[in-house]
Amino acid sequence: MQNLYRHFDFEGALLYVGVSINAINRLSQHKVAAHWFDDISKVEIENYPTREEALKAEREAIIEEKPLHNLKIPKVKPKPLAEKQEERRSDIIRREVSFKLLYKITEAATALSIGPTVLKRLMEENKIGFVQIGTTNHGRWGERPNYRITGWQLIEFIEHLENENEQA
Repeated sequence: MQNLYRHFDFEGALLYVGVSINAINRLSQHKVAAHWFDDISKVEIENYPTREEALKAEREAIIEEKPLHNLKIPKVKPKPLAEKQEERRSDIIRREVSFKLLYKITEAATALSIGPTVLKRLMEENKIGFVQIGTTNHGRWGERPNYRITGWQLIEFIEHLENENEQA
């Protein structure tokens, strides 16, 4: 499975289009190397069964959508055998993922295809990171902590799941 990813700024302008076996890992590489990284507010990921199909879609997207920071149009190359072996990824990465700065518990659960109750249990067990952003008043139950999961915490959890799957 290959990821075609698009990076957008907060106004929805397309910054960059790329292909990777793991778009989330590639995002961390862009953090180090891309001068436009701080402008990213949303990432969209599409999945393709082969690298050739993803590269073709990338080429078409660059030509048609004209991202601001793609410098050249990539050529479509045949896939090496070693790359075929790395195509196995968790089901979570195979789905389209939108990167946001903060996720509500229900949004994070949806992104992971689990229920909010399961996600809360993972939070309680410290298996996924979270932040508290104040409290909310729940009427007769009083004030309750207001939790969010950052985009980076969600990415770290997904990468942890990938590593567990690769070791299994």
